[in-house]
Amino acid sequence: MKLKRNLEVALIKASTGREIPGGNGHDSPRFDFGYNGDALDTIVSAANRYNPDILVASEFMFYDGKRILTEDEKNHIESRIASEVQNKDMLVIPGTIMWHNPKEGGLVKNTCPVITGGKVIAEYMKASSGGCEGIAKKHGLSYARGSEQGTIFPWKGIKIGLEICVDHGHGMLKKQGKQVDMHIVSASGIAHYYDMDCSKDNGYFILCDGFDGHSNVILQRKGAEDFEPIEPAEELSGIAIYRLEVENDCI
Repeated sequence: MKLKRNLEVALIKASTGREIPGGNGHDSPRFDFGYNGDALDTIVSAANRYNPDILVASEFMFYDGKRILTEDEKNHIESRIASEVQNKDMLVIPGTIMWHNPKEGGLVKNTCPVITGGKVIAEYMKASSGGCEGIAKKHGLSYARGSEQGTIFPWKGIKIGLEICVDHGHGMLKKQGKQVDMHIVSASGIAHYYDMDCSKDNGYFILCDGFDGHSNVILQRKGAEDFEPIEPAEELSGIAIYRLEVENDCI
């Protein structure tokens, strides 16, 4: 038996990585970052103002190009989102945090937490560079890669897969050999790779991208290589809201 439910998915629209003329994208040191206002306030205020079922932000949401956050600062961000988002049932994927623990020898990690129910229920650590090695070097630090597979977690009976940016192009989630109801990518400069898409039939691919020249995208799988674009139900300042019908097994 299948259970259908309607969900509102909100994607933050923020510039979190811009190529400077003369650079060549992620592998170039000529790469600028920035988001609209304070990232933490942006996430919390969007969640509480629009109250979607799922809120997603892009890669480098918490990196401004000036400094790498500490692990304590990372934990503070996660704690504030968990405590200040009023709807505890909301699933919040607030983009990625570049951080390091000075006691670990200056290793920089790029991670994306998954927050619901007032706590972090999962976290994905980027496995490829996609510019992260250059960013770490800029700050006199070294980049630490995560394991080469995406993260899959359940939420309200829905199976969700998560990757960060170019990890999608490398098929990190695909390596698990599983299909999901929603395949979410937090990114700053990546396209949809249909052969690396792990969404099941009638499932969704969700890309929240902060890079110039790329845009947020939601696609619904209609066949092996057939994907139907989903248009936003509302386009507001700094956010796009989509209304999706999700089908999953009724347990």
